[in-house]
Amino acid sequence: MKRKNLLDFFGVPLIGKMIMHLRVLFNDAAIYVSTDDLEIADVAREFGACLIERPSELSDDYVGVLPVIKHAIKKIGCADDDEIIVVYPFSLLLSVAHIASARKRLEGRQNCLCVSVCETRTPLEKALVLSQDDGLRPLSSERFHGRTQDMSKTYFDSALFYLGNAKLWLNISTILGGNHCLAVEISELECQDVDTLTDYLLLKAKYTFKNENWV
Repeated sequence: MKRKNLLDFFGVPLIGKMIMHLRVLFNDAAIYVSTDDLEIADVAREFGACLIERPSELSDDYVGVLPVIKHAIKKIGCADDDEIIVVYPFSLLLSVAHIASARKRLEGRQNCLCVSVCETRTPLEKALVLSQDDGLRPLSSERFHGRTQDMSKTYFDSALFYLGNAKLWLNISTILGGNHCLAVEISELECQDVDTLTDYLLLKAKYTFKNENWV
């Protein structure tokens, strides 16, 4: 979804709304935005974030987030034990409780990173794919006809937040997987990735529900 970071979110650009949200959650903590987009940079600056100019080699659609994070940490000059939380402009459902849970998971485990995950609603063994002739078939037929209750629980990265110290971020080669990766499980009401218009509308609905119903 092009230009999604600048989408209007109840009268405020999405990335501006996220910066405002982080101010509430973290008070005086430094907020950095890494971007190569001049308009996004202007909005981020307007809302009080510090800017990190992203180099061209980290700006195409095929670069993962980890090299961008490492570049930012080096530019900032973080101490090894500085706490770094990575969020996206759509992480507006992030709460104090999420951060507290992540910090608790990381107690005494300085060599670990904490991420938020959601349980997949349907086991992966039940996945279906459309063939080239529009036929429907199981992704894997090995366990497709088994009982759902006998299948292992699986999870997906909710993309709500990633928390770890600066030294760890600089030393890992992948965010997910491995002994360094711990998880906080959250519900799908507490997160929403944004790649499509439907995702964006779901984020607005969940954000409204949260602010009207959650305590």
